[in-house]
Amino acid sequence: MRNLVKSSKLLMLLLAVAMAAPAQAQEESNKEDIDSEITNARLRAQSGSKSDYSLSLSMGYNGGTLDDIFGEERPDIYGDPETETKTSFGGSFSGRYRFNKNDSMTVGAGFSVLNPWGHSEGNVDNPYIGYSRIYKIGDFQTSTSADVTFGTAESYKNVDLRQVVSASHNMMKNFEGTNLTIGASVSLSAYFYGNEPETVVPKDALTELAVGFYPQLEYRFNDMFSFRTVFGYFNYQKSRGEDSNFLRAYEYQSVGVGISVTRDIYVYPNIQFLADDLDSDKTNFAISADINIL
Repeated sequence: MRNLVKSSKLLMLLLAVAMAAPAQAQEESNKEDIDSEITNARLRAQSGSKSDYSLSLSMGYNGGTLDDIFGEERPDIYGDPETETKTSFGGSFSGRYRFNKNDSMTVGAGFSVLNPWGHSEGNVDNPYIGYSRIYKIGDFQTSTSADVTFGTAESYKNVDLRQVVSASHNMMKNFEGTNLTIGASVSLSAYFYGNEPETVVPKDALTELAVGFYPQLEYRFNDMFSFRTVFGYFNYQKSRGEDSNFLRAYEYQSVGVGISVTRDIYVYPNIQFLADDLDSDKTNFAISADINIL
């Protein structure tokens, strides 16, 4: 209960910050179309449908290495014990209510099918509630979100992880007259565990706080296809161990092709690899999709 109260307070604080941040941004007007402000295909799809009520589906395949894309194992190149190490198909689904063209709220849950090419098992777990805002600050197309996830997945239960409170802020700028867009996102996640003394890993190996800064670059070939890369070089984690400090996590990079099927459907096949180890057996394959209905 104490962890739930803490995570709820943190979520309310994050929501307050998220709602206050756009104070210096452009004034919103319900008479305008958000697509006149946000032209980035990925941000549009991730912001949800423009309808008052809609359904959002984020799904993907977290595959194996380039040597065995459809294998059963997916190497944990990030070094997190909370990360699932089996290949999986899954994501999240949610109902969305849009307050206005900029702000929306979602309630949903995660789903997963572990080892989809073998003896698979399906689960619906990790319910969550979230808030998001999409807007412009000067020339920057911006997305701010915060959510709290309640851990019910097996990988969460194994380490007695009860809640995860997260916030993210993404800013992208297109250079006028070119197809080049650059930007960055910042993320913060706080992990709340129970008091069970026995878990499969020691406290020193469990993440308590995670902070990340992700420079990004996109180059649009046409209205449908674009090149996209994300630099995961500035990730810091603090463990639950006593006297622990923030440590820099593994440096990785994602490279892929963004496919804007429609305004509300965005697909991103990509690979993730370690910057200092380009071996194919440590390079993961994945494909993700954001789909909005209604």
